[in-house]
Amino acid sequence: MGNTSREMLISELVRKREELTGALQRNQTEHAKIMADIGTVDSALFMFAPEIRVDKIIGKQLPAMHLAGRGEMTLIVLDILRTAREGIATDALNLQVMKARNLNVNDPKLVRTMYQRLHSCLRNHRSQKRVKSSRSQDGKTTLWEIAR
Repeated sequence: MGNTSREMLISELVRKREELTGALQRNQTEHAKIMADIGTVDSALFMFAPEIRVDKIIGKQLPAMHLAGRGEMTLIVLDILRTAREGIATDALNLQVMKARNLNVNDPKLVRTMYQRLHSCLRNHRSQKRVKSSRSQDGKTTLWEIAR
C-alpha cells in the first residue's frame, strides 16, 4: 500500500471514528434525558401510588418511525402516478409521496428510508403489472407510470 493510499485510509478511518463518536454522544445525551424523564414520572407515581413497584413496569415496544397504514403508501403512489401526464422519476415521486404524508423532505436519512420503501412498493406493483418503468432519455433515471 503506497503512502498516499495509507494516508487516505487513515483519513477515512479518522472521519468514521469522529462520526461514530458524535453519534454516541448524541445518544448518551438523549439517554440521560430519558432517564431524567423516567425519574420524574416515577416520582409522580410514588406521590399518587406509593405501593407501586416501578421495577415491574415493562417497557413498551414503540412502532416503527413514519409507519404508513396498510395500503397508504400504495394509494398515494398510484394516485400521484394516475394524475401524472408522463413518467415520473423515482426521486421526484419520492418527494411527492413524502409531501403527501407531511414528512420532512429536508432530512436526508428520512428521504433515503422513504426512497427504499417507495422503491419496494413500486417493484411490487411492477411485478403485478399495475405500474411500469422505463429509462429516461439520458438513461440515468427510472421513470414510473401507470401500466395501461
